[in-house]
Amino acid sequence: MKLRTITFAAAFIAISSVKAQLNFDFNNRHLHQSALANPGFLPQYKFSFGFRSTNSFTLDQVNLNTFFNKNESDSTSIANLIKGNSNQFGADILSNTEFFNFGIRSKKAFFGFNSSVVTEGALRLPRDLFGLAFFGNAAYIGKTASIDLGGTQFTSYLKNQITYGRQINNELSVGVNLAYLNGLANVAMNNGYVNIKTDTGVASIYQLTLSSAFDAQTSMLGVDPSMLLDSAYKENLDTKISDGLSNFGLSSNRGYSIDIGGVYRLNEKFRISAAIQNIGSIKWDQGAMKHSMNAASWVFKGLDTTQFKQMNNNDSNDIFTQIKDSFNAKFVRNSNAVSSYTTNLKPRFTLGVEFFPFKRTNVQMLFGSGFGVLGNKSFISTGVHQEIGEIMDFRATYTLYDFTFPQHRLGVGASFNLGVIQPYFNISDIYGAADYGNASTVAASFGLNFMIGMLKDKDNDGVPDKRDSCRKVFGVLSNNGCPYGFLGESMNNENEITKEAPSFEVAPADSVSDKSKISEKSVENPPLDNPLKSETTPTEIKEIKVETKPSEIKEIKEETKVIENTVTETAPTTQNMETVSKPSTIDATVDSNKANLNSEVKIQNKKSDKYNSKVKELTNIMKK
Repeated sequence: MKLRTITFAAAFIAISSVKAQLNFDFNNRHLHQSALANPGFLPQYKFSFGFRSTNSFTLDQVNLNTFFNKNESDSTSIANLIKGNSNQFGADILSNTEFFNFGIRSKKAFFGFNSSVVTEGALRLPRDLFGLAFFGNAAYIGKTASIDLGGTQFTSYLKNQITYGRQINNELSVGVNLAYLNGLANVAMNNGYVNIKTDTGVASIYQLTLSSAFDAQTSMLGVDPSMLLDSAYKENLDTKISDGLSNFGLSSNRGYSIDIGGVYRLNEKFRISAAIQNIGSIKWDQGAMKHSMNAASWVFKGLDTTQFKQMNNNDSNDIFTQIKDSFNAKFVRNSNAVSSYTTNLKPRFTLGVEFFPFKRTNVQMLFGSGFGVLGNKSFISTGVHQEIGEIMDFRATYTLYDFTFPQHRLGVGASFNLGVIQPYFNISDIYGAADYGNASTVAASFGLNFMIGMLKDKDNDGVPDKRDSCRKVFGVLSNNGCPYGFLGESMNNENEITKEAPSFEVAPADSVSDKSKISEKSVENPPLDNPLKSETTPTEIKEIKVETKPSEIKEIKEETKVIENTVTETAPTTQNMETVSKPSTIDATVDSNKANLNSEVKIQNKKSDKYNSKVKELTNIMKK
């Protein structure tokens, strides 16, 4: 028992290496393969190329301790196995080997190309098949043993893909992956079953009733799988495979797929993203075959053992030949070549939300659906991504994979940005590697990239430092990396951020004691070159969003200046009230001057109110 455990565990770990869901390549700005997971995400390097190997091996609904539990006997383990909630258990194999991957980043766009081989396999084994093999049909008296063979699949294909992503505006970027596929091999058991019912029948003779059917399709470079048991056919198998490869070209087993993704930056702290992948199909036309057997049943009532005493060898052979012929007459299998058939890829969907408590710290939550070889797995994952300068990225994740038969996974990943060389790795389930007996998955990924022209971005606003006029403050692309509403040339000089600006204070007209004069010192116009420079701190500047154009602000200032000049020029003076020499006319002159003064003050009050209104409007705009 111990030797079996060690042998199986060694094979398990050897086969396993690499990916069951998105991890380190999710929205990682230092890893250009992130554009493959979501084409709407724009990586940070000007030019990059490399390769990657991504694989995984997952036991479905079982683990190693299901078979090799040291606290159970073999019979107890098998008995527990056949009592599962479903008719099957199995294993999934996923492998993606990227031979070549490169990307080019411009100011607002990213273009990439990827060439890889994708292999997906799902092996489904009937629980009752193990029960029959271990206990015989004695454990199924009066019952039906259901041997469900459906769901077993294997597909391998070449994938050549181009990626294009673009920044649409300050918040939104979208992208698309377009792939041309060439199928290498496909085996799919769409439906298949064998039901065996054991009954006492007549005269207490155990009677077996078998019913079966299946429907499958294959494309294996011209190889006929129905002939693999024929010794003469196997002798020429190498020749058939060589012929199939020689006839294989870019027009063989063609297919297409598309991925669509987008990333939306809500603000400095939050970002959301979504992607749909694997929308497509493959048309298999090289060595395409369909295999089927119509539903049928056969009853076997056993043999009369008394006949064997009177039989010779030839007679016994005749009896077994009769049984075989009777079985084959009921279950007629058909294998026919077809011009082509089509298989659909399994679409996958992801939705992510990210929170940035600090510029280089990212808390992520990711939901995915449509994963696994059969496309029936979902997961939810949360993790923390930490950048250590521009030198290293580290990510730790927890994932709940498969909601029907939950698997808990702890993952880690890291990249080392060593100049032009970037080695990186990701382990999706370190718990599985440490405690393989209770784990269902051991998965990991590794790769090597060569990066040229890092676009450093200290404030993580998507604007490279070389083009960022506000490198220490989160900003937007349309304003050269500065916050909304910042109208200056740069914040990179600390003095420009904290420089004091004149305040806006307007004395109400009613508070002026001498209404013939409105003080020019009661209003100080801001400098026209940068009306937003004030005592506002850099932190407050981040929150300022003024959508008013500079031309509109200048127009308001010019209008208020005209009003101010009018007030100054038309204000009454003592020259309007010169004393006349004739006493008889003094009273009339005083009354007239008072009336003129009151009228002029009313006019100026209206103009002053309009002026104050314009100033308040400008002040409110700047406060926003």
